[in-house]
Amino acid sequence: MTVNERSLSFPATTASSLNNQLDALTRLHSLLGSEALAHSLDALSEYGFVTGEDGFPRHLNPALEAILGNERCNPLLWLEDRPFGNTLPSSGASGVVWIPQRHGAPIPGFLVSRPVGNERVGIIRELSLEGMAPSSCGTADENELCLELAEQACEGLAAISPDGTLAYLNPAFAQAHSQSSVFQLKGSPWKLLLDDEEARRWESEILPSMDFTDSWSGPFAKRQLSLRAAANGNILVSSRELPAENARDADLELAKQETEQLYQQLDEAIAKANQSALEAELSNQAKSAFLASMSHEIRTPMNAVIGLTGVLLASDINEDQRDYLQTIRASGDSLLVLINDILDFSKIESNKMELENLPIDPRCCVEESLELLAEKASSKGLELCYEVKGDIPFGILGDVTRLRQILVNLVGNAIKFTETGQVEVLLQAKEISVEECLLEFEVKDSGIGIPADKQGRLFESFSQVDSSTTRKYGGTGLGLAISKKLTELMGGEMRVESEEGKGSSFIFTIRAATSAPVVYSPEFDNRGRNMVAGKAILVVEPNPVIREKLSSQLGKWDAQVQSCASLAQACSLAAATPFEIAFVDQSYAKHERIRLASTCRQAGADTRIVKVTPYGKSEADDACHSLSKPIKPSALIDVIGKSLQSPERAAQSERSAPAKPHAQLGERCPLRILMAEDNKINQKVARLVLNQLSYQIDVANDGLEVLEKLKHERYDVILMDVQMPNMDGYEATREIAKRFPPERRPHIIALTANAMQGDRERAIAAGMNDYLSKPIRPEKVGQALEKAYHVATAMGNN
Repeated sequence: MTVNERSLSFPATTASSLNNQLDALTRLHSLLGSEALAHSLDALSEYGFVTGEDGFPRHLNPALEAILGNERCNPLLWLEDRPFGNTLPSSGASGVVWIPQRHGAPIPGFLVSRPVGNERVGIIRELSLEGMAPSSCGTADENELCLELAEQACEGLAAISPDGTLAYLNPAFAQAHSQSSVFQLKGSPWKLLLDDEEARRWESEILPSMDFTDSWSGPFAKRQLSLRAAANGNILVSSRELPAENARDADLELAKQETEQLYQQLDEAIAKANQSALEAELSNQAKSAFLASMSHEIRTPMNAVIGLTGVLLASDINEDQRDYLQTIRASGDSLLVLINDILDFSKIESNKMELENLPIDPRCCVEESLELLAEKASSKGLELCYEVKGDIPFGILGDVTRLRQILVNLVGNAIKFTETGQVEVLLQAKEISVEECLLEFEVKDSGIGIPADKQGRLFESFSQVDSSTTRKYGGTGLGLAISKKLTELMGGEMRVESEEGKGSSFIFTIRAATSAPVVYSPEFDNRGRNMVAGKAILVVEPNPVIREKLSSQLGKWDAQVQSCASLAQACSLAAATPFEIAFVDQSYAKHERIRLASTCRQAGADTRIVKVTPYGKSEADDACHSLSKPIKPSALIDVIGKSLQSPERAAQSERSAPAKPHAQLGERCPLRILMAEDNKINQKVARLVLNQLSYQIDVANDGLEVLEKLKHERYDVILMDVQMPNMDGYEATREIAKRFPPERRPHIIALTANAMQGDRERAIAAGMNDYLSKPIRPEKVGQALEKAYHVATAMGNN
């Protein structure tokens, strides 16, 4: 039986390694598509391919194309064992293959493939002597196969394990270096075959050289040896006879080779030292340039996502659509936060992080963080809720972006490690005075918990509880370390309380100065009391935590609240008490909710049913209003108001809704506006946003077009993108300053996707008057245009 006719064995790790690579490629395809998948296959050292549903190759990576040439056939037909015959399997396939070459014998390999969409991706790893060595395989069949492959070789072949023993050798190697047999030598120390001088050279010269270059070649032990370091730590040895020169020539050749290797090592050491010095010198500049470019590339499409979402929010849409769009915009904001985190990461490392100190509402910060993660929690069947314990300030001075970053990280982790139950955020003031406060945030889950002996590692960079956590749940282990650092910068601290199998609580504090109310205020709670004080309200909710939180919030507004976990209990309570409002979880069947309403009517009560729904899973029901989880006090007040209104009053309120801010800005502050922007999507977004503000604009595609338009038209404002072809915004601004006196010069607002420190200063230094960072938002653009109008009016230009 020839080698080609028998089934090859392979290391168990080969299949596992290839399957891990396919997992990564599958995720990449789902995120970025087929083109990204093809690029990734091209970067592999293994053979890679993508076929269509018919099995015909659509893409071969360079490694596979090099051996196949123009041949094209279904790689699955190379499998030795094909239980599916000549038809394509609907699931994954793997096994030993023989790859046909243009020139030479077929190559043995191991193939793993699986469907990806309407395509199939596969990877083949070549089974070479190194891959099939007995030290890797470990079975009798594999040893027999390796011997069969090597027994005809005229040169000695061996593998020396990291502990110095002979893990593999063929008969030619045994005959050349010893009178013993292969089986006598296998597993014995390699240095037993060397004399004292050879052993010294091996330890002091050859092994250090291998550490530096991963290979070595030259006369040794009366043989010509070629050494190469294998990926598994073995040293692969090829041993041949020395050329037929006399001993003096051999010694001279050995000395020459050793000298050349020393010179090579010296040259490489000098080159590495020079490269390290150069990299150290250029690292800061390269990092800044990379981060600026990355920021621009990501912010450009985000400008379209957030900008067009804002346009849709201003249109005539229903409440569910508005809720979804607000979540899209909030998620876009979250992505921008992540981008900014990447830009600021170098500052964290060098302790140069600067925090904002602006008025924020801690309640709103918690609500926004929960909204960002509501869909993720809902998809796992988890409940999200938060509670404010006691009195806390309605406004503090702080950095809302960094505070939200901490909360999103902690709540996101809680959702990730929780399979059933809920995630709670508790907010309370540990210390409070007229001027400052110490706020405590607690993120509590009902998840897997953390062993006590692993809790100390949580806040270390790139650390997780154990390696299996990374495999199952993903993540870099960096988020908690950054969150803890940010907490400390805010004058607080972070700690964890957890018991394995019983959930975790991450608790952090921040110290902040108090400020005037930002969103919530004492008037808000007064409004709630005016609506429900003294009113009988029923809460029907199966989850005890959510039931308690909702009842507690209604109780703060002095409502007479009763709660229960089942509709049978609810009907009993409704028969005895005339409730004005009943909050009923959507998990109860519709006919049960109808039975509750009927019971209320029979008791003489006109009870308004409010359906409490999981995020994004509201069912259409004209008979009652809906309240989406996670429940916010503001949304709770809104739904109570709508429920208590008569239909006529509700319609009147709809008609008399206040106008949106800046809606008529163009009429109050008329301006002639030119937009300089080369990206067509950004042009479209800018038109729509400015149309909302009642402005019409002209568009130029680059700085040269701006200068040409200024020859024929006079503009009050130019929205100037700074990165454009032909002539960028900075150069165009400098040219405008040269050509126009100050009183005739347009008001130039830099509009850029960059967000690096110093961008604003660079724009102002170039002669621009103001600066806006993409994505553009109507309120920010409106403020900048109103400012431009007042400047123009003061100078007599308008």
